[in-house]
Amino acid sequence: MQKNSLKTNPILGIVVGAALLSASAQVTINVGKIPITAQSFVVCLLGYWLPARVSLGALALYTVLGICGLPIFADGSSGWQVLAEGSAGYFVGFFLSCIFLQKISKERTHFYILLGQMLMATLLILLCGTVYLCFLYGIKDGFAYGFYPFVLGGLFKSTVAAVLNYYLHKLIHKK
Repeated sequence: MQKNSLKTNPILGIVVGAALLSASAQVTINVGKIPITAQSFVVCLLGYWLPARVSLGALALYTVLGICGLPIFADGSSGWQVLAEGSAGYFVGFFLSCIFLQKISKERTHFYILLGQMLMATLLILLCGTVYLCFLYGIKDGFAYGFYPFVLGGLFKSTVAAVLNYYLHKLIHKK
């Protein structure tokens, strides 16, 4: 009998991943047009622990459900307008960060390497979000709305994700 886990049961992984993304979107700090959420933290966890097709499936399910009207985006929002008004770039960054973490996360035993990976994944999310906001509002406002307010939070979330991933990895792969 096959063990029922997030890695061996992709449907379970996708549903749990989408639920985690939904919950993390409700952890918000409003700083302007785009709220700070815990989503980049969850993306770092999903990208690290789940196979690419499962983490990308979770992101796709979360995105589709939110677009279709479930109030699962930040602050309980939903619909296309959430993406159109500024969040679309961050969503693209979520997908790219999961792919990035799957491709680069071969070395998972050294904390500083893992921290660098989490920081790069978070930076990728921020850059994708900022580029889209620059397209909408111009370069100055794009950075003011979408990059600067998120830097400290991104550093914090990346560090916490690295610490959690590092110690969970050690615990699970204890010899």
